[in-house]
Amino acid sequence: MSRLRLAVVGLVIAAWASPGLAIDLRSDLVGRDVIRRVSYEWEQAPPVPVASPEEIIVDPVGDGIVESRLAPTLGHGSCGPGGCGPASCGPGGCGPTGCPPGCGCTLCCAGPFWLGFEFLNWWHHSSVAPALVTDGPLPTNNVFSGRERLFNDARVGMRLSLGWWAEPCNQWGLLGRWYLLEDSEYDFRQNSDGQAPILSRPFFNLSVDAMDQIIGDDALDIANGNVGSVRVHGVSSLQGGDLLCRYVVQDTARASIDVLCGYNVALIDEDLSIRSVSTVNAADLVLIDQFSTQNRFHAATFGFLCQAHFDTLSLEMLGKVAMGNMAQTARVAGSFDGAPNGLLAQQNNSGTFSQDVFAVAPEVGLNLIYRPTPCLDINFGYSFLYWSSVAQATELIDPLLRVSPNNPPVGNDLPQPGFEFHNSDLVVHGLNLGLRFSY
Repeated sequence: MSRLRLAVVGLVIAAWASPGLAIDLRSDLVGRDVIRRVSYEWEQAPPVPVASPEEIIVDPVGDGIVESRLAPTLGHGSCGPGGCGPASCGPGGCGPTGCPPGCGCTLCCAGPFWLGFEFLNWWHHSSVAPALVTDGPLPTNNVFSGRERLFNDARVGMRLSLGWWAEPCNQWGLLGRWYLLEDSEYDFRQNSDGQAPILSRPFFNLSVDAMDQIIGDDALDIANGNVGSVRVHGVSSLQGGDLLCRYVVQDTARASIDVLCGYNVALIDEDLSIRSVSTVNAADLVLIDQFSTQNRFHAATFGFLCQAHFDTLSLEMLGKVAMGNMAQTARVAGSFDGAPNGLLAQQNNSGTFSQDVFAVAPEVGLNLIYRPTPCLDINFGYSFLYWSSVAQATELIDPLLRVSPNNPPVGNDLPQPGFEFHNSDLVVHGLNLGLRFSY
């Protein structure tokens, strides 16, 4: 009996291995009047898809038998679990014509274009402003405005990105990005009846007194026994982007590395005005100081974009650096009771000034990407941007003044206040949440 069973199993396996084969086996068992007929036919079995060795994995099934299946890959243009269609990513999958020759399953499922939109919540770390409004000469009196970062709050914004693969295998393409943050605003207002609070504009007086000594810490009274008010208002704006060429140097089912190079631009502007009104003998005396800066950064940039894939999740890491020219423009103006010259903006430092400096601007990004479908990515991450040389409005303020016409500069002393560019660094960083569509 055992020999017969072995023979039947062997014939069944042979029939399975040879489609279209028909076998008729009769076996007469000694001592029994039993005839068993075993018939197995296999009619024109469908062809079995051929897969490369790296695409075949095995799954355990009942009784310890294993079966093979095609393993989906998750590189550029990932197909995701289940593939892009009934035939998955094997021959004939990803469309009626299958994958382009030589591309492999990793690349064939993506369209040539993709569009991304991100919501931004970034923090802006600007330079520290000197003391602008106090209740008397420094250093012992209270500071109401100044000695702080005027533009240091969270700012919402958006970033748009557009990508295009230049050929079917998605080996190289273009990537464009543009971000825009809402304006950061600083606004301080204070009114006084002349008694409480006392309002003053502090400065360091380089003039000398009757004893031929420098006066030092001093202040211009705005409201001290008279009605007065003061307002400090500032606005900071930031936007920028880049146009990058993207080349894939490595792409596997678990990781990819792209090299980036291209052009980077940033527009960084600040405005700051200090306006005070003093009522003296029923007349309003208006004192205004205005400071503004414009920075235009144009640079070459290069870096890397790396991705690690874990089924429907990916970890994306961006690192690049831009190096180029920062074109800076500064404007200082002031007036008192309608006449030129204010307190901090006087004849010696008023006007429009410009210069070009070399600047470095690295950027780092880290994103966690979830891919629910082959054509949709959901990403959440962190971005860090830095500029090494930025002209900021608060840096234009010179608190060293010669306010007495009887004490002009002597010898090689510079007129005060004098104009000078003071470059400082600027940091912007924060969180981003967005979607990306492939089509």
